[in-house]
Amino acid sequence: MSAPHTVIPRPDLEQKRQAARLVMLSLDAFYTVFARVRPDLVDVIAGRIGHPNSETQDCVMCGDTAGSVTGVFASYPSALMRTLQIQDTRALMRDLDRSQRNDVQAQLATLSARIAKVQGDSYYLSRIAVSPRCRGNGTADHLIELFQHKAREFEKLSLHVHCDNDRAIAFYTRHGFEPITTDSNLDYILMEKPNN
Repeated sequence: MSAPHTVIPRPDLEQKRQAARLVMLSLDAFYTVFARVRPDLVDVIAGRIGHPNSETQDCVMCGDTAGSVTGVFASYPSALMRTLQIQDTRALMRDLDRSQRNDVQAQLATLSARIAKVQGDSYYLSRIAVSPRCRGNGTADHLIELFQHKAREFEKLSLHVHCDNDRAIAFYTRHGFEPITTDSNLDYILMEKPNN
């Protein structure tokens, strides 16, 4: 690998584990629900990377010259969102006892109610994260460029961002995304942009 932005075409298990940790950072509120009951959470997420019918089935990882994962994103057509989210949630809930499942389901229902709904057809950025040691070196810009290229057949791009994450909102705005939702009761707003 020649730069921190080199795509890792065939990640090994350790790279998938590194990517899984970044995936967890990308949607902390969701994965925190599972972290309390799944000590093997990193391994479960790593096992879902590249797995058919997973939100991370087409996960893209960038790495540095040592082969460490520096950034990651996952995306898919928004029409697949519900199906892929259900499949991933089921995989994460596997092996939990009834009490744990009930607790997780209640927490996820509360979380889901605070997330803006995706409207219409778009190509959806479900996860994006950059290793803390690599922030500020252009990795996130490169990931967004890769995402936009991957979505070239779609007219619209969409993503969610926490309403308090001013840095991320400014980053996405710089890349042409605009907030679509203004409901102050939501924790996660929807941002969209035309894909030119």
